[in-house]
Amino acid sequence: MKNTFAAGLGLILFLTCFITSAHATLIAQYTFDHGTLADSSASAVTYNLSAVGSTPDLSSGAYFSDGLAVNYLQTNGPGGMADWTLSLWVNTSVANQGQFKGLFSNNTGATTANSFQIDSYDGSYRLVSVNSTTAKIIGAPTLDLWENIIVQKFAGNNARLYFNGDLIGITGFNPGGLQMFRLGTNRNSNNSFLGYLDNIQIWDDSSQDAAAIFAAGVGNNAFTAVPEPSTWILLGGGLIGLAAVRRRKR
Repeated sequence: MKNTFAAGLGLILFLTCFITSAHATLIAQYTFDHGTLADSSASAVTYNLSAVGSTPDLSSGAYFSDGLAVNYLQTNGPGGMADWTLSLWVNTSVANQGQFKGLFSNNTGATTANSFQIDSYDGSYRLVSVNSTTAKIIGAPTLDLWENIIVQKFAGNNARLYFNGDLIGITGFNPGGLQMFRLGTNRNSNNSFLGYLDNIQIWDDSSQDAAAIFAAGVGNNAFTAVPEPSTWILLGGGLIGLAAVRRRKR
């Protein structure tokens, strides 16, 4: 009887996970691995990026945002959605770059409807939205290290913030939309981030596992300051396996 109940419960949990994931779609992804600005998500609609200003530097397998306000990437997105998940990886060599240095922004102008930005401000990463008078701190950058920022909009008017897989907090307001999103600049197009951005992913739901996204790591790059989280896991597993083999030999 117990085995039958356990089997039934397992089947229900499996089907629940399957149904949930079936409704989640990766609608945009930018890895820059092949020196291209193309959307690699393979979704029904593609949102390829275009460069504004000079030719972007993708030689490292990531997008190098050069800190010049005239240079950034952009595309017209899917518009407003009640739920979405945005994940991006960032690597900086300058912890305190000043104020309003945009990593990711939607729409132009601080008072434009649905506009928001993720920026570097006095040594902190923040979420700033037209729908709130108070910015939300996401985390403090570590020099020359790939770090993960996730904004997860849910229920149409709220959002969860994650930094390196950890929940930082809930905004209590609608962060904004994805009408026209841009990389490497703020909403006013006058402050640019100096550093690398990579593996930008956008889903059309708010149920993505932030810890799993962080554990998967940034992906392929021509440079990696330290092993990514997933690499540490593999290294740890290898060391454990080696120790087990040595014990057996003894």
